[in-house]
Amino acid sequence: MNKREDDIVISISISRKLNNMTLPWEERAWF
Repeated sequence: MNKREDDIVISISISRKLNNMTLPWEERAWF
């Protein structure tokens, strides 16, 4: 996975976590 794709995945994960009222900096929960 290249850098740009990784940034997209992280952005989507943050959006999902924000929508679920979950702290976006809990990195272990992103993946």
